[in-house]
Amino acid sequence: MNRLTTKIGIVGGGVGGLTLAHCLRRVGFTNVHLYERASQWKDVGAGFSIQCGREVLKYIGLHDRFRDRSHQLTHFKSITKTGETYMELDFNPDIGPWGVSRPAFINLLSSSLPEGVIHKNKTFQSYEDLNDKVKINFADGTHDEVSLLVGCDGVKSKVREQMQRGSESKFTPKYSGHSIFFSISKPNLLEQFPEQRNTIQQIATNGTITGHFPVEDGRFLFYMIHPSTSAPQESWDLEGAKDELAKLSKDAPAPFAALLEHAERIIHLGMYDHLYINEQPWSQGKVVLLGDAAHTFKPHLGQGANQSMEDALCLSRILAQEDTVSKAFDRFEKERKPKVWALVSAAIRVGKLELSTSGFAAFIRKKVLPPIFRYFDVFGKVWARTLADSKKEVEKIQPYTVRD
Repeated sequence: MNRLTTKIGIVGGGVGGLTLAHCLRRVGFTNVHLYERASQWKDVGAGFSIQCGREVLKYIGLHDRFRDRSHQLTHFKSITKTGETYMELDFNPDIGPWGVSRPAFINLLSSSLPEGVIHKNKTFQSYEDLNDKVKINFADGTHDEVSLLVGCDGVKSKVREQMQRGSESKFTPKYSGHSIFFSISKPNLLEQFPEQRNTIQQIATNGTITGHFPVEDGRFLFYMIHPSTSAPQESWDLEGAKDELAKLSKDAPAPFAALLEHAERIIHLGMYDHLYINEQPWSQGKVVLLGDAAHTFKPHLGQGANQSMEDALCLSRILAQEDTVSKAFDRFEKERKPKVWALVSAAIRVGKLELSTSGFAAFIRKKVLPPIFRYFDVFGKVWARTLADSKKEVEKIQPYTVRD
């Protein structure tokens, strides 16, 4: 399709949407518009680890800047609530993850896009497929018209909700029975815990997972997954969350208490299972879904942000290759669904084992898995595969790249 005249609209200014804007411009789409509901980029959200997504950052020219505002992770440690270590693993630094806070990463992606791409304070309300274009309606009463629309608006996607109207009960992600707290500490806390410098440390006990790892500026990301009968009132800054989290983690060994004490902000979110990825349509007409809107990841493999970035790379290449929107969207689904479902389903299985309260599951976690993970280098093999896939995606898109 014509990369000079095709106007592409993106709903959602998260990792997937911002990465897509970069990738589209790299392959020559000059008329790209991203609509973000926030009026300004705030320090909201917690963080994540970027692994194979680093290949995408290299492609869009942001990898060096990313390294300067993230933290390399080369070690994993599982401990009991008394502090006893039962599994330790070292990562290959060439393929392992880097920790980064969400605000720092979003700022990196958003600040490097040219003026006129991002439109803030634009809350998506609905779309109308008008055959040769898509009309996007916003909550402020305004609208825009684009050649095609990409919904990058997360696990509770409003674009997906409209697209799948009538089949929501099957394809909408379901609350898993667990919620997750995230916390970001104040800067320079790493100086107090130098032994945690490059380490992901985690406890899995009694149906709860508690863990932490360093991110940029000497900060820590702290997380706790715990059972909850109903999805929490989701918030990026929940009042009283610190007290609730302190009660849940009161028996955790150091440095968990200190990390919580120095928390700068706390987020509480529900966790959702997306079980019908292979069956659900990712597109309809001139509208397509990307990232969490299409395939919600649970956090157990650390692949959510990474696969959203690879989605963006893949979709940009295919749009540059194909002459019609329908062909492009069909190819996008066929290429991405098998890999995404393999990782989503693996994350669900890992989560069930980590969160199980049975004595048998505890035995597997503490006695069976450690030697298997060490001997077979499980993390290394998974990450080597995801990294190789991302490198292949970059190789495939290079012939269509027009911006350096």
